[in-house]
Amino acid sequence: MAKIISFANSAYAPILKKWLKYISNLGLLDNVLIIALDNKIKKNFVDYKIEIITDPFNIEKRGIKKYWEFRCKKFIEIYQRFGTFIHSDLDAIWLKNPFNYLSKYNYDLIFSQGTVYPRDMYSKFGFVACCGFFMIRKSNLSTIFLNEVLDDVIVSKDDQISVNKFLLKYYESFNFK
Repeated sequence: MAKIISFANSAYAPILKKWLKYISNLGLLDNVLIIALDNKIKKNFVDYKIEIITDPFNIEKRGIKKYWEFRCKKFIEIYQRFGTFIHSDLDAIWLKNPFNYLSKYNYDLIFSQGTVYPRDMYSKFGFVACCGFFMIRKSNLSTIFLNEVLDDVIVSKDDQISVNKFLLKYYESFNFK
């Protein structure tokens, strides 16, 4: 089964605990990998059966724009290490096991729907791909996707812009399920 990854620092410890409660209710704790953005958060979760990689990144000091680049680099590292993974922001509370749904579809890239940002994607397709919850399956396309998004996020400074720019570049239509 795919790794479930999320990023957190000590300020998010209470939210991570709530998120993990729901993940645990679904029997998926063994799949979780947390990227700890500071050294303090790890001590809050020593009793949890989850994998934690500590890779400090101070968003306040380095800025959110640099964070998106950092996060895209981590996506590539996780992909190279584990292959298929799901990324979930901590505010995406799991009420049902998404693997039951996602396993029905053999797509390389599966994204939750965003709102209207970036506008060019929304104007063309009536939706945007959201980086708050997505699944990437191991494939040649996924490797290209991750590397192109990283290259672009270095310039755009926004992962959601870069993801949607990739989709605009390569896709003329989408299959909605």
